[in-house]
Amino acid sequence: MYARFGYSILFVLYQSIVLAQNFDENSSGSWLEFSGTGTLNENWSIPVAGILRHHELFETYDFSFIRTGITYHFNDKSSFTGGIAYVNSKSYPETGIATNTKQYWIYEQFTLKTAIAKNNLSHRFRLENRWINKPETTYFTNRFRYRLQYTRPISRNVYFKTSNELFVNLDNHWFNQNRFYIGLGRKLTPNLKIDIGYLKNHFRNSALDAVLMGLNFNIDLRRDEIALFED
Repeated sequence: MYARFGYSILFVLYQSIVLAQNFDENSSGSWLEFSGTGTLNENWSIPVAGILRHHELFETYDFSFIRTGITYHFNDKSSFTGGIAYVNSKSYPETGIATNTKQYWIYEQFTLKTAIAKNNLSHRFRLENRWINKPETTYFTNRFRYRLQYTRPISRNVYFKTSNELFVNLDNHWFNQNRFYIGLGRKLTPNLKIDIGYLKNHFRNSALDAVLMGLNFNIDLRRDEIALFED
């Protein structure tokens, strides 16, 4: 089992690198992410997520992202989240001098999950209110995102995952970007998973091909028992 999973991971990684090079070696890179949930009670939880992106494999820093918030679970299939996020990114124009951009977000998100047999679908709708701070100006903009994600178990602990997410501007030209992902994951424990695969990120005038590696965790913050200490 472990050998098969290892070979599958190496195959996906190899294909990711080959695909990236076939598109444009100058726009390939790596994408590291983590996401997790801290459960407060049956209805409330705290999400957290982060991304670190590089041009080439782990070389030139491009983008970092962190977000958190509070989630209300209507049931085990649907939830609503409100929260904040921070983005730091660098662009590298022809002058060779890096330009730094910072973003501060407030976001609202609705998630709906459906399952038919072993096929699991997840719909995520997100509205982002963004303050973008560039060296010479700061402006406010709104963006809508829709992600459709599909997962299916391959074996007891290994699963296949693919997703596509469309980003739509609400203030100007409608197309912002599109992210497509395909890869494999493994459950290390009931509350800890790892993913690896290929990410294709389209923008209006460019594209990024990346090897994505992710870590997902769940932490139960509820305390069923209170320890009492006596002198």
